[in-house]
Amino acid sequence: MTMKEKEILKLINQMTKSNISYIELKSPTLSLKMQQKNFHSEKSDNIIFNNEICCTKEDDNIVQIKSLYVGIVNIFNIKTDNIYAKLGSKVLQGQTLCNINYLNLSINISSSVDGILSKSFINDKDLVEYGQILFEITKD
Repeated sequence: MTMKEKEILKLINQMTKSNISYIELKSPTLSLKMQQKNFHSEKSDNIIFNNEICCTKEDDNIVQIKSLYVGIVNIFNIKTDNIYAKLGSKVLQGQTLCNINYLNLSINISSSVDGILSKSFINDKDLVEYGQILFEITKD
C-alpha cells in the first residue's frame, strides 16, 4: 500500500467518524470526492473488496425523495391550509409531500413508497435545486 493510499484510508476513517457529509480535494496529481449518504450509525472498519474501499452500508429501508426541478417549495396545501405531510406521520405511495413552483407551474412531489416520513431537508418557501434531497421515508 502506497503512502497516498494510507492517507486516503485515514481521511475516510476520519470522515466516517464525523458528521461531515461531503469532501472534495483537488491537487495536480489527485482528485477525490467523498460523500456520505444513508448509513447505519454503527461504523465498522474499512473493508477492501475487489480493490475498492467500502466504508458504509446503505440502508435499503430508507428512500430519499429528490427534486427533479428547480423552484420554490411549498409544504402547505393552500386548499386546506395544512401541511401536506408531518414528520413522523405515515405516508402512502402517491401521497403528495409538497409541491414545487417551477416556471409558474405547481408540480406535486409524491411519495414513491409506503412508510414513515422520517426526515425533511426543506422549509416552506425554500429554493430547491435539481437533485436536492427533499425528504427521507423509512419503508414499512
